[in-house]
Amino acid sequence: MARSEREALAILLDVSPSMASAPAGHASPLETSLDIIQMLIQRQMFQESRDEICLILFGTDESENQLHEGNNYKNISILRRFELANWHFFELLKKVKAGNATADILDAIVVTVDYMRTDLAAKKGIVAKRIILFTDYSCTFNANQFKDIRAAIKSAQIQLDCVGPDFGDGDDESAPSTSNGAGGPHVKQRTEQQRATENLLRKFHEALEGATYTFSDAMHILSVYQTKSVKSAATKFVLEVGSAVKIPVASFIRVRENKPKIFQMKKVFAKDTQQEVKVDRARFTKDEEERDVDQDELVDGYRYGSTFVPFSKTDEANMKYKTEKALAVLGFTKSKNIKRHMCLGDGVHQIIVDANVPGAETAFNAFVHALIELDMVAIVRKVYRATANVEVGFLQAQVKANCVCLFYIRLPFAEDMRQFTFDSLEQKAFTPNAEQLNAMDELISTMDLTQTQNEDKEALKPKLCFNPYIQRMFKCFAHRAMNPDDPLPDLAQDHEPPQDVAVRAGPVIDAMKRQFPLKEVAKAKKLKTGEDVFKESDEGAGPSTADDEELGGGMAELTRKNVTDVGTVDPVGDFKALVANNQLDKACDQIKQRTRSFIMDAIGNLFYGKAKDCLRTLREESIKAGKPERFNEFLRTLKTDVVAKGRQDFWDAVVQEGTTLISNAESSQSDVSSEEAQGFLQAESKYKPPASAKKSFDDADDLMDEL
Repeated sequence: MARSEREALAILLDVSPSMASAPAGHASPLETSLDIIQMLIQRQMFQESRDEICLILFGTDESENQLHEGNNYKNISILRRFELANWHFFELLKKVKAGNATADILDAIVVTVDYMRTDLAAKKGIVAKRIILFTDYSCTFNANQFKDIRAAIKSAQIQLDCVGPDFGDGDDESAPSTSNGAGGPHVKQRTEQQRATENLLRKFHEALEGATYTFSDAMHILSVYQTKSVKSAATKFVLEVGSAVKIPVASFIRVRENKPKIFQMKKVFAKDTQQEVKVDRARFTKDEEERDVDQDELVDGYRYGSTFVPFSKTDEANMKYKTEKALAVLGFTKSKNIKRHMCLGDGVHQIIVDANVPGAETAFNAFVHALIELDMVAIVRKVYRATANVEVGFLQAQVKANCVCLFYIRLPFAEDMRQFTFDSLEQKAFTPNAEQLNAMDELISTMDLTQTQNEDKEALKPKLCFNPYIQRMFKCFAHRAMNPDDPLPDLAQDHEPPQDVAVRAGPVIDAMKRQFPLKEVAKAKKLKTGEDVFKESDEGAGPSTADDEELGGGMAELTRKNVTDVGTVDPVGDFKALVANNQLDKACDQIKQRTRSFIMDAIGNLFYGKAKDCLRTLREESIKAGKPERFNEFLRTLKTDVVAKGRQDFWDAVVQEGTTLISNAESSQSDVSSEEAQGFLQAESKYKPPASAKKSFDDADDLMDEL
């Protein structure tokens, strides 16, 4: 349904005395029904549904409905009018109790249908109407006007679904428990009255295309929270194959990561959690004056080295890459040439032919079948709309009984590719023997997901596996809303191997452990420093009252509290000590100065190691403190300065270690993307030191050699 199209859902709940009866340790039908209704409302809220829901009870002591007069339509009450699902509905459900009277189930259906007719007449966008009846089928009825009632419901285009007990021969040990901790609903044999009521409702279903669910079925269906379903809108393109062939097509989003908006937390007032907080932002100049800047005084600027280059709106418009909407074939290649790691983008698009254009289906059908017969894919240039960025992707053909289509997947450009060099495993030491190969083959065979007890379908198919993170968040939100003071429920393990697969693979996994034994590699001993030697000599002078772990680092840590400045002997340790004493700003300013002095004042590369340690430590602390710009600004300036001063070798060492700008992937406060951070290291400086500068460094090295 479109966003403007909604469903009207009437919940008709039986609260007669029989609904409250159950053996000790079992949930009554009324308790189970309320739990299912609660789960239904939770799903509506989490899906951000615009459907309207009402609640009508029958079997109540009161008679509060529009048709009640004298003894007609009594013991039926409209408890909640048609509204969107909200948390107030849960408070209302807590107040629902079993009544002391019984009501005619057909009267309850008539009251519900009449109320839907009158109350929904003025509401717009209602395209579907449904009644969900919760009962244990023990209620009585007068079937004299049954056919007229069924005809009226059918003419009103209302669907009737029923949810009731699990009838069987005994107790169901595996029945789900309810929210109050009781066991599942009691399972018993039908009475004659229940058989008669169930047969009556079955006649409704045959005419109204309704359905009957047991309590267990309903709880199982609703136990999985489904996010808001989004209907993909078609994007029209013209598939161009050369200059002569043009096929009108429509593109839909087939696969894309689901990110529910409900997970976007908002700041609220702690003393009144229903009161949202408004955030005001102010802008100041980054200098000692910190002058307030108005919105009309701002202009966009791009960083160019250590300076900002302002761009007007006109400049930005002219700077954009001029494109037109397009889906043009650039060429074809074998399917095997598209490597799996080349698939880029945030989803998969399904492309079908626009059947409204005469002759398009024939051309599209021929194009798709030709790709399949030749085992080829089409490389295409795609522009989503005018002025949008250009994409390059491939079209893969698929033909099924009810669908002939293409799948579009984006391909990377050269700037998107990352090259890594790994050691080869094609070495004799890493070559598995025959027994190890057989063990691995057997492991794969025994854990084949197509060979499970349910042989008609493969286990763990993506369309049947729900995201455990989303499910966990939904359960926690619902639990916290209903139980503000209770701890959150334990995290259940999702997506475990099927039970029969795990049992079958057990012996094979044990064999794998024997074939591939793992040994713990001891850590290499650290080189002792003068500080360590001094500490050991102190320990040998007399009995110790505490070991090193209790002292938290020995003499160095005990004296660290007296540090007032970042020195040259142990700048990193001094910096951390100042940070521990809540002197972060002072520590950052001083470690920046030390870093510069280690680079600029050093003879050759003597103190480059300390400078790099200071740089790494400042970067780590900037991320922890949530102030990435402090480090990014310093690194940009440092890069320009060290290259200008003839210290290109230091910057080459920084690039080799990969110490770059803090991106927004590492700190949400950063305005630097991962691509910008990577490009910062790849961009080479065009500065070349003068020959005199190079000669002075060579003379300094010669002097050190002579000494």
